[in-house]
Amino acid sequence: MCKLSYKAFFITSIIVLQWACTGGRNDSRVGTPITPYKALISAAESPKDYIDQLGCLNCHGGATLPSELKAKAPDLSGAGNRYKPEYIFNYLMNPTKVRNHIGLSRMPNFGFDEREALALTSYLSSKRYAPNVQFPDFSKNGNVKLGETEFIEQACATCHVANGHGNNVISDLSNMGSKLNLEWMKQFIAAPAVFQNRSLMPGLLYHFSTDSTALIPSVENAEERIENLSAYLLSLESPDHDEQLDRYETIKKSNPEILVGLGQKIYQAQNCAGCHQSNSDGEWKETVAPNLMTIKSRINKAWLVEYMKKPHAVRPFGFYPGSGSRMPNFNLTETEIDNIVRFIYNEDNNEKQTHIEAPSRFVSNKIKILLDEKLPCLGCHSFEGRGGKVAPDLSNLSKRLNSDYLASVVTNPAVAMPGTIMPKISMPEKMRNQLIAYLLYNKDSVVESKYLSLVDHPITFPSAGLNSESIYISKCAICHGEKGNANGFNAAYLATLPTRHADSSYMAKRPDDTLFDGVFAGGEILNKSHLMPPWGNALSNDEIRGLVTYMRSLCNCRPPSWSTDNKTMK
Repeated sequence: MCKLSYKAFFITSIIVLQWACTGGRNDSRVGTPITPYKALISAAESPKDYIDQLGCLNCHGGATLPSELKAKAPDLSGAGNRYKPEYIFNYLMNPTKVRNHIGLSRMPNFGFDEREALALTSYLSSKRYAPNVQFPDFSKNGNVKLGETEFIEQACATCHVANGHGNNVISDLSNMGSKLNLEWMKQFIAAPAVFQNRSLMPGLLYHFSTDSTALIPSVENAEERIENLSAYLLSLESPDHDEQLDRYETIKKSNPEILVGLGQKIYQAQNCAGCHQSNSDGEWKETVAPNLMTIKSRINKAWLVEYMKKPHAVRPFGFYPGSGSRMPNFNLTETEIDNIVRFIYNEDNNEKQTHIEAPSRFVSNKIKILLDEKLPCLGCHSFEGRGGKVAPDLSNLSKRLNSDYLASVVTNPAVAMPGTIMPKISMPEKMRNQLIAYLLYNKDSVVESKYLSLVDHPITFPSAGLNSESIYISKCAICHGEKGNANGFNAAYLATLPTRHADSSYMAKRPDDTLFDGVFAGGEILNKSHLMPPWGNALSNDEIRGLVTYMRSLCNCRPPSWSTDNKTMK
């Protein structure tokens, strides 16, 4: 038997689908009964297929098959033309399956609250464009009853369900009146290819002119037929449409401060452009999650299985601190989880770990006091219900982390986690080993962490540059604020308010040497909070001098005159 390649099979299937949607005819008149077409659903054949179809590597270490994913997901560059805002809002709050022909791909649940969903809705509703095609003037009101007949005559029921009739092969059209704007619906029916890349839906009533800038009727009364068909489809509303509309309007009225700009930042933070066609202003060209290929060297397999069943906030406000990225819930099946784990671990059970002796009670008490009074760890990490929200909780780490990885990250963070902002903390080897043992054997339960609000906490995107501003934003702004106003997203979780670098009255009293020492050796050396970490092992002296100069630009002030006479920082 001759075997078709996947690509050939896909193309052949599209041709068959187009044939089926017209009932095997070249015109749109009523013909013989139509056999429903079974859409090509790309079944996953290997663990790698699950990774590709779910789009895991879109966030974890670079895009995989981006054109395939973007062909499956709706184009959001014109979301305001297409969708009613109340539909966008309610869908973001509770994503449901819409398309039945896109394999394992799906819209996951990001756990947005009402205000976060409102901000995203504001941004998406602002995305509008004028198609580069001259459409007929669809300005008349169609006849719903005639439109229902048109739905049958155009063989729409071959691939779609509407009002309980048809075949739910592509998607259910029974809530179009609650979902789509009228003008967009009419234009889409006339020319699907204008709005959807590689659309499986053929243009039945119009065809393009020679120069592809205008539409020409393919059948008699094409305009009237579209008016009627659109009227019918848009008469179909979900049972709770009025309730959804009221909910959206109430939330919008109650939060007038939530505007498009915040929605744009949330859109970028969640890497929506990784799967959806999008305007350039919605892109943030950075990896937003850990490298999938290094997980097995860090994470215990049993923990990962449970995490994929019910994702929660490991890093409460983004993989890059301050970016607000989240791991959404894909509602994975056991089969999907099993295949993803098989791909990541490649049959390696990850059981070989160096044995570390449990610390004595005396050592445990000592390390606990050091964490409370000297070490800066709780400035970024939570522990026993207190501490920062930058990095993972330190409680019960042995359940999540490989012991060898935990030891390496405490010893030299930059080597264990390339790209991390965590600085190396100098300490005697004996103390470091005691700290590792304490963290490994601490069995305090971890309260399931929740993501911080994307509305109530400032989203800050680090840049790829190495200048003083980018260093400040990536390492300092999470506490001190992007403009030095001590309002970074982590500031609210610290026992001591961070220094306001924008406070000219305070900063003008501090010599540059003092600021340098605070950055280099940490807050404790200046009799300030020990939660301010030392950056001397992570930044060069020149980079720290640059940070001091940048702080001066934030406060727009100079150091005390007595400290500058013929003095330079060493």
